[in-house]
Formats: sequence, C-alpha cells, structure tokens
Amino acid sequence: MRPADGAEAASAPAAGRAADPAAALGRRRLNFLLPTFGSAGDVHPFIALGITLRSRGHQATLITNPLFQPLIERLGLQFVGLGSAEQARAALADPDIWHPRKGVRQVMRIVAPTVAQLYRIVKSRADR
Repeated sequence: MRPADGAEAASAPAAGRAADPAAALGRRRLNFLLPTFGSAGDVHPFIALGITLRSRGHQATLITNPLFQPLIERLGLQFVGLGSAEQARAALADPDIWHPRKGVRQVMRIVAPTVAQLYRIVKSRADR
C-alpha cells in the first residue's frame, strides 16, 4: 500500500537522521527495560531482543552485570549495571554453581542480594 500524495515527503527523515520505524508506522516509541541475571547464555538472548526492539524504533536498556557492558554499548544499546563484574567472575569460577544438586542453591545465593537493587533500578527508570 502506497501512502497518499505528500505522505512520503512528510515521513522522510531529516538529513543525517535515520527514520524512526515506530513513528513511520504511527506507533508510539517505547522504552523497554530488559533485566537479566546470569552468564552469556542468559544475557545474549536479551541483547538480541534489544537489537530487535531498537530496529523497530524503540529504546532498549539492558540491566545486567557490568561484565557485559562493553558488548551491550558497542551494539548501541543502553546499559545499567547490576552487581559487579568481580561478583560475576567469582560466581562463574565457583565449581558448585555447575553442580547438578548444589547449583541452584549457589545461584540463589548469588542472585538474591541483587534483586533489591534491580527493583530500585526499575522503579527509578519506570515511565521515562
């Protein structure tokens, strides 16, 4: 379906600016907060989701461990740190985290302290 006469010019981006896909479709631009805990296998799918949301004209902010900050920012997504890179490295180096019976307890021990921090971050950034 082609736009009515003149609609193409009105929706064309200004010189040097990319088109906003959400606006072009008459949709509101949304800000998504994508919190995730864990290793690369947990974080990378959220990065892919953020890239897809951005390609559709939305803003995506990943809330995760600073270990992933360079990658997230290199890909043009927003980043908010949760916990510390040192905590993540220590957790990943703990052999019990990979143990079939002890692993869940270790993960809960690591994640539980950051849940309150996550709630504060989400509350502070909601409705921006």
